[in-house]
Amino acid sequence: MNGTEALGHIALRNRPPSLLACIACRKRHLKCNGQMPICKRCQDSGSECNYQQSRRGYKGPRRTAKGTENDGSQASSNEDSGGDMLRDSTKTPTAASLADWTPAAIPEMDFNMNEDALFMRNYPDATTRSFSFLPEIYQTTEATSSVGQLSTMGNGQHSEVAVSFQNNAVNPTARTLPEPPRQSPEAPVDTLIDLYYANFNSAHPFIIPRKLYRARPYLLPPHLKSVMRFVASHFMQGLSQQNLRGLAEGITAEDVSNDGYKVQGLMLFGMSLFARFEPEPALTVINQAIDLAVNLGMNSKTYATNHGMGIDVIEESWRRTWWGLFTIDGILASMNNIPHTFRLQDIQNDLLLPSEENDYAQCKIIPQLRSQNDFLDRTFSTEDYAYSSFAYKIEAVRLLGKILSLGTDMFAATDEQVESLDTSLANFMISLPPDKRYVLERDGKCDEILFSAHNLIDSALIMLHRPRSSLVFVQNHYPTPCTRQEAIGLPTSAYEVHTNKAIKAANSISKAIALRTPMSMHTPCFVCATLLAAIVHLPAYPMETSTDRADAIKERLQLTVNALSSMGEVWPMARAAKGQISQFAREVFAGQAGAAGHMQAQAQIQQIDIESMMEDQTWLDELASLGPGGNALMLEGAEAGPMSLSTSTTTPGTN
Repeated sequence: MNGTEALGHIALRNRPPSLLACIACRKRHLKCNGQMPICKRCQDSGSECNYQQSRRGYKGPRRTAKGTENDGSQASSNEDSGGDMLRDSTKTPTAASLADWTPAAIPEMDFNMNEDALFMRNYPDATTRSFSFLPEIYQTTEATSSVGQLSTMGNGQHSEVAVSFQNNAVNPTARTLPEPPRQSPEAPVDTLIDLYYANFNSAHPFIIPRKLYRARPYLLPPHLKSVMRFVASHFMQGLSQQNLRGLAEGITAEDVSNDGYKVQGLMLFGMSLFARFEPEPALTVINQAIDLAVNLGMNSKTYATNHGMGIDVIEESWRRTWWGLFTIDGILASMNNIPHTFRLQDIQNDLLLPSEENDYAQCKIIPQLRSQNDFLDRTFSTEDYAYSSFAYKIEAVRLLGKILSLGTDMFAATDEQVESLDTSLANFMISLPPDKRYVLERDGKCDEILFSAHNLIDSALIMLHRPRSSLVFVQNHYPTPCTRQEAIGLPTSAYEVHTNKAIKAANSISKAIALRTPMSMHTPCFVCATLLAAIVHLPAYPMETSTDRADAIKERLQLTVNALSSMGEVWPMARAAKGQISQFAREVFAGQAGAAGHMQAQAQIQQIDIESMMEDQTWLDELASLGPGGNALMLEGAEAGPMSLSTSTTTPGTN
């Protein structure tokens, strides 16, 4: 059973019959399992699967004449499936009591619960009920259907009712987590959201952790979850993405509330477009996210405080949103096919750096954090503070931005600037603490954030040294989705020094590929790192004089192509890049083989001429027939060699 089937199995077992049915099953009077976004019958038959929004909605468990709830078998089923993590009905808020809510009145969430046990529970989504139980910071025009349900409009298009989060309307101290509605046994698990957390979130962890989402799914508005489902759909083969993409595009609409959740949705949608090899719309969406984030003041630490509902994990999510946008902005600026500048590079911020990944994922209390200035001065600090993997990724993008600031004119950069950046990149690697030097953890799991940081440094080294190396004399530019066209620059050291540093960085990226971690788990930006390694190895192959080293370079190129093929199963940009690198490699190998064959043929021809002349002594008779001058000519010929003699002996005959 693969990962996708396992998720579906977890979502469906121990569930009572679904109260949902798609339109196709209803018309045919067939039993429907109500699976989102497509039921099993429609999936098997290849039919279009649509759901109609209920006009009545679920009104909760039936009550007896005495006014008590009729639990019966329904309650038993609820208990068997795990029930609600917050079962005490006496703590469930009512619309009348919301005005009296205080943070102390909110039941605490058991974030120490085993992750598997938490994952098995079918927590409801707030969109399964009327929003009357929510505080006024959550406003909606109408109730929506269950998790992931799409309402069918009159024109046949699908839409999801948006929630407007009016965060500025309430005192920050009053922003507390409302209690979810009482569990309904028919509430389905959103498989695509689970796929998002399982496959994509570890490389870009700025959405609230899965543990918090499973306990409070209504914290994320529908338009953000639509984008998350679209991103996740790339990891489920055979799933039609047309409707999901249409819903995801709704994040760009003007009527969607301009808040931090919209920034998160724009970031995810822009990255997915970038990975789908749609650079122009990706750039438009990312710029929209940048504009909104700056206008909201997300670069100020007060934003996280004012919009964090007094919960450390949510505040941390807002900080990570800004830093995540910072890294995406810098990476896009380094690409060739996107005319984009590193806009956030020079924008001041007073944000603290993100916490360690495990603390955030497990919703632990966030320890005292440090600022970016503290990180930059860490070498001279007397304090032994452990910075997170995310902090090192931010620093890697900052250094990448400084290389980009040199511009494409290699002659404009001074020797001091190049040497300073080279020193900064060396300091980054040397100063890594022991637990940050290797991206694999003890259990074999890859730290995706640290993986990205290491590869960004290697990419920066290639961008700094390759244009100043002897590699450019073989071929300066290989047009790919990520590589920039730059002028050939004068080296600050010997050409060979820059060549060796570029090749060493490319080899480091190849080693990262060879870790045998799932390629699909890595950020889509890793496609660009593999391409940068390839444009170093391609010209290095014909330059190599050692057969063993040339074979090693060829193996690394094959590894790059195979990695792009694996990532191409998820992201179309990797498929396009694979085709380009494969074509370049064929040309290099064919050219090298042709050059080697030509040299071998010339050597064979020369050997044949020499051997035939030494066996044929008639040229001595020709010299003797020339008379007294023959001895002098023979001496000249002896000095010139047999080839010259052969040429000279033909001259008298032609006269």
